[in-house]
Amino acid sequence: MDGLVSRGLGGAEEGLLSVMVGGDKKIFEKAKPLINSYAKLVGQLGKSGSGQLEKRSTKYVSQDFCRLSLKGLTLQRKRALMETKF
Repeated sequence: MDGLVSRGLGGAEEGLLSVMVGGDKKIFEKAKPLINSYAKLVGQLGKSGSGQLEKRSTKYVSQDFCRLSLKGLTLQRKRALMETKF
């Protein structure tokens, strides 16, 4: 089984962790009460490795969102600078 944790230190301190688990369903069901003791959201995503894949996918999406946001802000700033010159 693999179980990746999301929401960082703040989530841990507030009891709001999310755990994405990959692995055998029967083993997951046995481990679920223990995981629930420290996590608010727990999900079994499929075979072993699925948790890591989901975490990686989520990280890529958030990184792309940040890059696009920064690009948009940069373009807006350039546009504002161009407008003030004319």
